Amino acid sequence: MVIEVEKFLVQMGFSQAFEKVYIKPGDALDKFPLVMAMFVITQISTTLTYDKRFGGLVKKTQKDVIDGQSYTAGLLTIFR
Repeated sequence: MVIEVEKFLVQMGFSQAFEKVYIKPGDALDKFPLVMAMFVITQISTTLTYDKRFGGLVKKTQKDVIDGQSYTAGLLTIFR
């Protein structure tokens, strides 16, 4: 029962992603760092820009549906 409730809480966002331990996949994802580097460069160059006043990444136009803080937190979670 507790495991099922924990799955639902994680799906709803009630978890500490930075405190979880993730296993490494081994040799299955050799090109993963390269693919992620290209993805990050593409996203930053097309939709995000650095704002000195804000001190972080912000979207270039109002119609972009990306948030710099959420994007950075997601990257940190993947590369942890």
